[in-house]
Amino acid sequence: MVTVSLVLLACAAALCSLRLAVGPGFVDRVVAADALAMVLLNVVLTVGVLEDTRDYLDVAVVLAALAFVGTVAAARFVSRGGPLA
Repeated sequence: MVTVSLVLLACAAALCSLRLAVGPGFVDRVVAADALAMVLLNVVLTVGVLEDTRDYLDVAVVLAALAFVGTVAAARFVSRGGPLA
């Protein structure tokens, strides 16, 4: 069952990467990067379940915090009108 989860997460990561590369605008790329970070977060947690250890929880918390800070920074960047505003 965990293998199926990892395969589905790999498909989700591929689709998020495609949107990140092809996205028509900056906001689309930010949303794709945030979604990719959440997919990677789920991969880390799934590997932790697979190995039956709690060591990956710290990595997941740090990854979630970095994704949140990056999304907030991008939102502030967009709300101020870009680098020239």
